[in-house]
Amino acid sequence: MTAEHRRDLARLCAPMAEAMNGLVDGMDDVERAAVTRRLTGTVEILRRSTAELTRAREADGQADGRTPPE
Repeated sequence: MTAEHRRDLARLCAPMAEAMNGLVDGMDDVERAAVTRRLTGTVEILRRSTAELTRAREADGQADGRTPPE
């Protein structure tokens, strides 16, 4: 991921991050811990899925995600 991608992602995710901050402000420690566990699990699923997709693309000669020429 390039620095430009990171900046774009941060800009696009800013409204969501702000809304989530507002949501957790009213939570107690137990609620925040439950949300943290849920989000951590979700992120782990996304990491595994991304790794599997990357391996499959590399096996098909598509390491950069583009369709190989015919």
